[in-house]
Amino acid sequence: IERMLANLQTLLRAVAADPGIRLEDISLLDEAERRRVTETFNATTVDYGPDVCVHKLVEEQTAATPDAVAVEFGDDALSYFELNRRANILAARLQELGAAPGTIIAISCERSLELPVAALAVLKSGACYVPVDPNYPAERIAAMLDDSGALIALTQTGIDLPAHNATVIELENFTFDGAVQNPVSSVTPKDPLYCIYTSGSTGVPKGVQLSHAGLGNLLRWQQKHDRLGKPAKTLQFASFSFDVSFQELFSTWSTGGTVVMVDEELRQDLPRLATFIASRGIQRLYLPYAALQPIAETLVSTGAEPALQDIVVAGEALQVGPAVR
Repeated sequence: IERMLANLQTLLRAVAADPGIRLEDISLLDEAERRRVTETFNATTVDYGPDVCVHKLVEEQTAATPDAVAVEFGDDALSYFELNRRANILAARLQELGAAPGTIIAISCERSLELPVAALAVLKSGACYVPVDPNYPAERIAAMLDDSGALIALTQTGIDLPAHNATVIELENFTFDGAVQNPVSSVTPKDPLYCIYTSGSTGVPKGVQLSHAGLGNLLRWQQKHDRLGKPAKTLQFASFSFDVSFQELFSTWSTGGTVVMVDEELRQDLPRLATFIASRGIQRLYLPYAALQPIAETLVSTGAEPALQDIVVAGEALQVGPAVR
């Protein structure tokens, strides 16, 4: 009320000083409040250091904790050293085939250990990757490959891509032998690291690119967060065609945690997934509310004692009922 009375006084002074003033030219804020609203309230700039290429954060963590587990899938796992080594070898091959800043590489894989290796390798090569869900309709896949002009397609045996001009590498048949040196490229933080295609509900699907600097800024913020900056065993839940998956992967790897992959069948069976979360000691989840609610209900009804520490929910309104609480 006091603030509103002060606004009214400011208005009346302006009218008294200039009776012919137009209403749209009258300010309700005096100079002190204007500065508070436009400057003080908005003084939220934080320096997270110079812009960085995302794969450099993974390389830094690899140097710090080479023997820590970077990714698990079923009974298989890769250490940070092995993840980085495989990505280096694949990146070198991609560069031999022409991968560089400005080129597009499609990744069309089922959920597996090959998927995160491929994503990291594309970044190391300097190129930008387009996630192509092999379960998409053939017309959509063909349109994405054609529109993106993908130079290379990283895929798996058994995945039948429609006609395209990209060079195909089947990851199960790729030989991961060679040196462990991190490849060199001319990529900069301003260059794109991935391209996500819209649903196309309003017309033709459009590819939207994000720069290394954009994702890198988010990762730097998370590294400094008092909770999310700690290493955690993180479930890789989001579809690879949804950008939350990149936060799951790279925020975990830039803080020394472990990414836990699951197959598509388990991912879609939320009660089973809840049991998996408890039995495998998952500590961090990134979930839409629609997935959180049934998982919470299962954990509560079964009396499970999960190791969960952080749940990041986005995309829709969070309803905090008894099970979620």
